[in-house]
Amino acid sequence: MKNFLLSIMPLLSLFSVLLTGCEKVEMTINKANPVPIVIADKASDVERYAARELKTYIRKICGADCRIINEKMAENTPAIYVGETEFAKNANINFAAFGKEEWLLQTQNGNLILAGGKPRGTLYAVYEFLENLGVVWTDEVTEFVPSLENILI
Repeated sequence: MKNFLLSIMPLLSLFSVLLTGCEKVEMTINKANPVPIVIADKASDVERYAARELKTYIRKICGADCRIINEKMAENTPAIYVGETEFAKNANINFAAFGKEEWLLQTQNGNLILAGGKPRGTLYAVYEFLENLGVVWTDEVTEFVPSLENILI
C-alpha cells in the first residue's frame, strides 16, 4: 500500500496544481517572492509551531524562505496570517465560535488566513493547506513533498 501511495503522489500533486490554476490567483509564493508569515504579537505556542511548520514546508515545496513576523511588524504587502491575529478578527472571523479542532482557510484582500479553534485548530488549518498543495504524510516517518516552482493561492 505504501509503495502505491508513493507512486501516485506526483499525480496528486499535479492534480492539486491544475485545480489551483483554474481559480483566480490571489498570491504567488516562490523563491523571488517569499511572502511573510504573520502571527499575533501574543501568539500561542501552538500558533508559533504552526507558523514554523508552514515555513518549513513552503521552503521544501518551492524554496521560498518566508519570514515569520509578529503582526506589529507586518507591512501592507500580501501575507499569510496564522492564528488569532487582528487581521483575521478584522475579517470578521469569530474565534469564540470555533470548536476546539475546527479550522478555516480564507483569502482576504490578497492575503491568506489560516486559523482555528484552541488548542489545535490553527495547526490543522496549516496542515490542510499543505495537503491541498500535495504534501502527504503516509506515516510518522514518511512524507511526500511536491517540488513546485510557484505556490498559487
